[in-house]
Amino acid sequence: MKQSTEQVKSYDALDVAEGFSLAYEQSIKLLIMIRSMSCVYDSQISLIRNVYNLPDLALHDVEGLFDITKTMIHDFAQYSKSQHELYINQA
Repeated sequence: MKQSTEQVKSYDALDVAEGFSLAYEQSIKLLIMIRSMSCVYDSQISLIRNVYNLPDLALHDVEGLFDITKTMIHDFAQYSKSQHELYINQA
């Protein structure tokens, strides 16, 4: 039987903390992007509502999707930050 000469990588708490730190940074960037898209949407939709006389409820679902997405990203960012701090303290 042939034995593998490859070494098995091991990871410690600091490696895991770095992963959560990266996830936090990326989720914050995504949150900024979604907020920016929401602001553009708000300004454009007010023009469209005025031109086409749309009621507020016509696009309520889209606005709700922005809110849900922002909340989910924010929650993930907070989770990543708390996990980063947890693993940093274990390192």
